[in-house]
Amino acid sequence: MSDLNQQHARVLENLIPQLERRIEQAREESRHAEAEELRREVMHHRQVLASLQSKPAHGDDNLET
Repeated sequence: MSDLNQQHARVLENLIPQLERRIEQAREESRHAEAEELRREVMHHRQVLASLQSKPAHGDDNLET
């Protein structure tokens, strides 16, 4: 994973728990539409994170010019 991808992964790792707390708060306050929107956002971020984490350490370094 490149340095940029590692940074992106760290941002997502920090963001996801914050969004999950917002989901719980929205549910507690009966803001179901907001909770669902946030849930979809979390799912998307988890997919991106999984994709970033599955990339080789230096995937672009193997390209020959």
